[in-house]
Amino acid sequence: AGAPRPAAGGDVTLAVRPEHLALRPADATPDARNALRGRVADRSFVGNAVNLLVDLGGGCRVTVECRGEAARQPGDPVQVCWDPAQAIAFEPETGDAAVAA
Repeated sequence: AGAPRPAAGGDVTLAVRPEHLALRPADATPDARNALRGRVADRSFVGNAVNLLVDLGGGCRVTVECRGEAARQPGDPVQVCWDPAQAIAFEPETGDAAVAA
């Protein structure tokens, strides 16, 4: 039967792996990718990567795995971007995977 389709304008829970998220300057012009504005809340070094915890507001925080370009510091404003092909949407009430309409 396949995955259900979310209702137009309805809520979904979005899952994107930290290594598939990217940072852009907060004042960058949005491009064709999805982007949310936030502020770096914390950073931690994990082997050859840096994990940045980004506060998106409203109690939502995401972890962004950075390599090399992670000169961001706590308090820095940023945009968190991702390729839609790297995201999975879930129905918030059931947790079932959803597909785009």
